[in-house]
Amino acid sequence: MNYSLKEIATIVSGKLILHDSSVAIQRISTDSRTISSASSTLFFAIKTSRNNGHNYLINAYNKGVRNFVVEKEVDINDANIILVKNSIEALQNLATYHRNQFTLPTIGITGSNGKTIVKEWLNQLLASEHRIVRSPKSYNSQIGVPISVLNLDKTYDLAIFEAGISQVNEMHKIAPVIKPSLGILTNIGRSHLENFSSRKELAQEKMKLFSTCEELILPGKFVSLVPKFFHGKLITWGDCLGYGLRILNQQQKDLQTIVQAKWNDKNITLKLPFTDKASCENALTCATTLLHLGYTAETINKRLKNLSSIPMRLNIVEGKNNCTLINDSYSLDLFSLEIALDFLKKHKTHDQTTVIISDVIESGKSDKETYLEINELLRDYKVDHVITIGESIKEHKDLFFIPIVNYDTTADFLANIQSVNSLKNTDILIKGARIFSFEKIVSSLQSKSHSTVLEINLNAIANNLNYFKSLLDPKVKIMVMVKALSYGSGTHEIAQLLAFNQVDYLGVAYTDEGISLRQAGISLPIMVMNPDWEQLIENHLDPEIYSFQKLKEFNDLLVQKQDLNSYPVHLKIDTGMHRLGFEKQEIPLLIEKLKQYKKIKITSVFTHLAATDDPTHDTFTTEQLSLYKTIVDELKKGLGYSFTTHSLNTAGIMRFPGEHMDMVRLGIGLYGISSVADFQDNLENVGTLKTYVSQVKNIKTGESVGYNRAFVAKSDCQIATIPIGYADGFSRGFSQGVGEVLCQGKMVPVIGNVCMDMTMIDVTNIDTKAGDEVIIFGENLPVNILAKKTNTITYEVLSGVSDRVKRVFVEE
Repeated sequence: MNYSLKEIATIVSGKLILHDSSVAIQRISTDSRTISSASSTLFFAIKTSRNNGHNYLINAYNKGVRNFVVEKEVDINDANIILVKNSIEALQNLATYHRNQFTLPTIGITGSNGKTIVKEWLNQLLASEHRIVRSPKSYNSQIGVPISVLNLDKTYDLAIFEAGISQVNEMHKIAPVIKPSLGILTNIGRSHLENFSSRKELAQEKMKLFSTCEELILPGKFVSLVPKFFHGKLITWGDCLGYGLRILNQQQKDLQTIVQAKWNDKNITLKLPFTDKASCENALTCATTLLHLGYTAETINKRLKNLSSIPMRLNIVEGKNNCTLINDSYSLDLFSLEIALDFLKKHKTHDQTTVIISDVIESGKSDKETYLEINELLRDYKVDHVITIGESIKEHKDLFFIPIVNYDTTADFLANIQSVNSLKNTDILIKGARIFSFEKIVSSLQSKSHSTVLEINLNAIANNLNYFKSLLDPKVKIMVMVKALSYGSGTHEIAQLLAFNQVDYLGVAYTDEGISLRQAGISLPIMVMNPDWEQLIENHLDPEIYSFQKLKEFNDLLVQKQDLNSYPVHLKIDTGMHRLGFEKQEIPLLIEKLKQYKKIKITSVFTHLAATDDPTHDTFTTEQLSLYKTIVDELKKGLGYSFTTHSLNTAGIMRFPGEHMDMVRLGIGLYGISSVADFQDNLENVGTLKTYVSQVKNIKTGESVGYNRAFVAKSDCQIATIPIGYADGFSRGFSQGVGEVLCQGKMVPVIGNVCMDMTMIDVTNIDTKAGDEVIIFGENLPVNILAKKTNTITYEVLSGVSDRVKRVFVEE
């Protein structure tokens, strides 16, 4: 991409206010937090229902950006401004113009599921003949599609882009951006069906992508949903007579699915390296595409053999030697490298950063051009250490701005891994082409090998945060509670995400939790609810003060620190919770003491409401709020200055919109849990606790299972043992059929007694084997169901997940 501002203003029909006419735009940004190469970046201030990019213009400006697309006039004296009616449409129009400069074959993919998998597999299957530009990760939205297409340049000879929609009248906006010549429909399922009157209407909207296509590849069972406006050729696969690829028989053998089929009246055999239904369907879509493009079954089988399951998300895991690992080990190209570096920057927890990177395979550019661009990216993102693996990148090591440490192969690196000093106290991005098997590096560097993991979806946390922001006036601040390991999710990583998303405050229970956040580089203000004084001040933590004793103790400490004045303190008021806090009759004395204690400055006054989630106690809640406001007025008058006020927790934010005050305290709602049923559908599942089957056994009638012989088989059955027990947070209360888990998508009961480290489940009549995934809780088995089984609350289940369970943080 290389356009002048005058060209872009013309393309997007915008009003140009030009300050510097010499600027050439080479990058687009819609996120002020991840800007690099600021001088050549054009920042689009995007407005959505949950966020407004105009609020972050100053952030982008402070990072060096001087070129902006905006929807309203702004006063930035030395900047170039393009004023448009709609920033998203302007971005789409720019991408459409850019797309029309190229005539290369373009594959457009849509569907309810499998879009990204099919795109990535087609890239693998076709890469030996083509230089391919494709959507990175799952960039398929109204914003993601144009950003993807703007990466087109003359070095590519094939494009593969995916498109997703969730609302009526969305696809027609991004279809011309992609302008595919060949279309692929993966399937039509239930995703986003709630926004459409029928599955047919959903299909019609999705298939608007194919209006320019000469051919459309799809499962034959969806032919009836093809709209009348499509006049191209249909290439179908399925088991019915008349389908282009007619499946005659399927048989699973040796972890493969052998497909006997007929293509163009010729019998062929396809060997799919998968046995699960979804992977086989996606592989058949890819095979049909290659058959249509003229590849033989023999060639296709050779390439299918090397297909691998593709993780669609970057993930963060705890590493050895106080390292944090960012695992993106399955592919490497320039665009996805930039996304991964953005992610590294966003989730930085250490002072140092290290990138482990392989040779780039088939970039479409010369090796010198490729590694010069990689060097520029590493420099822009201020990477401290670079470890390279591969002969090609070694030959070009002189192009890099810092000395690199090179190994010819992954095996060479693993043999010397203990001696690499840059793998200590650092954030490590692991980014390699698939053939280098960088998953072995991840396995060697991660600190916990417990196969039970709690997977935390960072996208879901950000989306939940944005949902709550949408309920608030922009002036209302947000304090997010990250106590108790962020309700079991993992404190540091969540806090980094919250800092990146610009919340105002964090709340923790104890001083050591706040110190831990400071050591992880978190600079946000932090309120400590139950403070002790050791190291509180030197770590710049704000104490909650709830009693005269605590007030005096802290004042005495400040007096010893002669250089400290106006130290911020949060006062807690007891309005009826009767747990901690100053009561109404104590306020006159409190004012008197605060006037004496000159080194203390009240930064906020708050109360804790007892029952905001329960409508039957709304009268009591209203009384609490009224008492709180009376006390606030008394404090303001007595102290002679103002302070931040806050009273609402997650349920209160939802149910009492008129009481948001200056700040709200967001807790469990951030993690996708609402105690107010009407709001649950607006939140996304954040945590998935999963494990894997260790062993499967056949049990005969009369045989017992587990401690105390708590289960005796009444008939022949099959059990599976999973490596999770009460030491991991899976309560012993789930014993003897009380608890259920998901195995192969089916609910199965716990049998016998839950052990400290293991649990047995009944998998009779389910095709189960060692290594199969088992979901303890997640999107399809909500944690509140688990809580009800043992008559507890979701808070206890979430915060009870043991620290020995590995946390894996993922982002789409």
